[in-house]
Amino acid sequence: KITKKPRTMQEVVEEENNVVVAGEIVGFRERELRTGAVIVTVLVKDDTDGLLAKVRFGEGKNNNDLAKNKEEATAFQKKLPIGAKITMQGNIMVDKYENSELIMMPVKSIMVEPKEELMDDAPVKRVELHCHTKMSKMDGVTPIEELVRTAAKWGHKAVAITDHGVVQAFPFAYKEIQDKKLDIKLIYGVEAYLCHAVTDKKNYHIIILAKNIEGLRNLYKLISLSHLQYFGGKPKRPRMTKELITQYREGLIVGSACAAGEVFRAILNGAPQEDLEEIASFYDYLEIQPLGNNRYLLNDDYYPEIKTKDDLINLNKKVLALADKLGKLTVATGDVHFLKAKDNLLRRILTVGVGYPDVEQAPLYFRTTEEMLAEFDYLGKERAYEVVVENTNKISDQVEKFKPVP
Repeated sequence: KITKKPRTMQEVVEEENNVVVAGEIVGFRERELRTGAVIVTVLVKDDTDGLLAKVRFGEGKNNNDLAKNKEEATAFQKKLPIGAKITMQGNIMVDKYENSELIMMPVKSIMVEPKEELMDDAPVKRVELHCHTKMSKMDGVTPIEELVRTAAKWGHKAVAITDHGVVQAFPFAYKEIQDKKLDIKLIYGVEAYLCHAVTDKKNYHIIILAKNIEGLRNLYKLISLSHLQYFGGKPKRPRMTKELITQYREGLIVGSACAAGEVFRAILNGAPQEDLEEIASFYDYLEIQPLGNNRYLLNDDYYPEIKTKDDLINLNKKVLALADKLGKLTVATGDVHFLKAKDNLLRRILTVGVGYPDVEQAPLYFRTTEEMLAEFDYLGKERAYEVVVENTNKISDQVEKFKPVP
C-alpha cells in the first residue's frame, strides 16, 4: 500500500527515488528485448502533465523465456485497463531510449483507485438536442463514441448530434450503438449557417433535426447545396437560406440555436415585439442555454447593457416569453462542445489556435438532468422541469429510429 501523498506530474523535474504520482492510464506500449525480457510502458496522465512508467518482465540471464514473459506482460495490462485511476511509486530516471525523458523505472508499487463515475440519477432523464463532436472543425472536441456511450449509460433515451455544417459523425455514432448494443436513439442533425441572401456576409446559427428517412434525405440535400451553391460569407462557410430550408423542410424540425441564432440576436439588438414574433415564427422550437454559455456577453462592448447575471437571465426569459406567445416549445440545451467539465482546456487550446483571444472557456460540457435543472432553477421548479425534461423529450418523441445511411 502506498501511504505517501502523490505529487503532480508537473512537479516531477529531476531524477529522484520513491516518487509517488497519481493519474489515469491512457495507453500501453510493449517491447521485446533480445534477452527474452519484455518491457511494458504505461502511459499515465494527470491534470498537469504525463509520465511514462516502465515495468520489466524477465530479469537476469536465466529468465529469458519470451513466451512466459509475454504472458505475464499481458496479464499485467489486463489488470490495469485504459481509463483506470492509479497511484504508483517508483524511481525517476532519465531514459535514453525515450529521448532522455524522465520516466519512472523501476515501478515499485501500483494501486488501482476506485473510479468515480458521474451518473444521471433523475427518475426521468432529459434529452440533449445540441451537441458538437470532434467533427465540428476546430470547435468541438467531444469523442463521438464516448458521447453515445455516456448518454446510454446515464439512461438517456436519445441524443442529438448537431455538428457545424457537416454530418460525418453519424456513421461512427451509429456503429458504436450497434456494436455495443446500446439502448439509445440517435437524432441526426446539424447546426447550419443561415443567411437571408446569398450576397449577405453575415450569418446566423440554426439547428435542423431529421424526424424520419425523408427528413434525413432533405438534411443531406441541404448540406450538399450549402457547400456547393451557397458557400461564402465572412468567414467562408456552407450556408443555407430560409427559402432553401423551406423547400426541403418536409421531415425536419427547425430550432433557433444559441446566442448566435437569429432569435437571440434579435432580442439582444432590441428588435420590436412584432419583428421578434415574425422571426420566431419560422422555428419549430426556441432554445435557451445555461448562463455560463453566454457569460462572454458581459464583456462584449457591442452590448453594453448586458452587465450582470440578471441581464443574462432576462435574455432567456424573453426567449421563453416569446415562445409562450407563439405557442411554441422552449427547450434547454447544453450546446455541448466537450464531454466532461475538465475537458474545457482542450477546446480553449483549439479556439486560441484559430485566432480567438485566450479567455475563460464557457462550460459547454455534457450535463446530467440534475445539473441542467440546477442551471435553470431561476425559472422555478415546474418551468425548469418543463424546458429541461418535458420539452426535450417532446422533440425527441417526434423523431423515428433509422439508419444514417439507408
